Amino acid sequence: MLYIEKNECPGEVADDIQAIKETDAWKNTPEPLNQVLPEERSKTTRELRNFFDQLKKDKIREALLIEQHYLCAYCMSSIENNPLHTTIEHWLPLSKSKETALDYQNFLATCKGGSDIDASALKGTRLLCCDANKGDNDALTLDPRNKEMLSGITYLSDGIMEYQDTPPFDCFAIQNDIDKILRLNGNLDSEHICRQDTSTQLVKHRKDVFQNTEQICIDCLTRGILTVEWLDSKIQECLSRERREDFAGVAIFVYKTYLNRLQERRHLQEG
Repeated sequence: MLYIEKNECPGEVADDIQAIKETDAWKNTPEPLNQVLPEERSKTTRELRNFFDQLKKDKIREALLIEQHYLCAYCMSSIENNPLHTTIEHWLPLSKSKETALDYQNFLATCKGGSDIDASALKGTRLLCCDANKGDNDALTLDPRNKEMLSGITYLSDGIMEYQDTPPFDCFAIQNDIDKILRLNGNLDSEHICRQDTSTQLVKHRKDVFQNTEQICIDCLTRGILTVEWLDSKIQECLSRERREDFAGVAIFVYKTYLNRLQERRHLQEG
């Protein structure tokens, strides 16, 4: 997962949002939702969805894709400005807040999580991920808009994604988001080993990128050209792409791991 730096809402979308908020229908929609009876909350959530559906989705997706460098906000697979390929996700669900229902800062672009894959082409049961697995009432702790929080994201050589204890963040809640709500690690056993990959093969893809990137680093080390400067340039190359490569966060993690090792070695030698 990579940090997403949000931009301002596109002008014509902002105008449409303001127009909606000036209507009686919007003003009569109850808030806060946590004080509304369950049956009324369901009705209100549908109303908020209708308001959201009035917005120019192509313009929103286009802006989100630019911010996210054409990668899913959660799994980092490639996405395009196409409603059949990409979902506009509310980080805080519509069922939780009227205030953020039309807030561009609450919008993220995500892949379809496997819901667009023909079930007959899959081996075994369909295992969804990302927004497709996230329920309408699931509020996340893990936030790709929080750069400090994302510093705790780690990847293992087997493709598993983990969250290290990074105060002041709740590592248990974040790991639950990764494993259960977003299901970015597929189906795990009691030892946190993947026993069934997602329908989009997230674990396999991360494993491949991890191992391929590590092999590049090992080859450079063998040739004597693995340096702090080279690793830093590779990290900047990954980040600076207008369209980042699939699972770029995994490659960056591996480069940073070798970079930290070299910096520690340099520090010891200088000390």
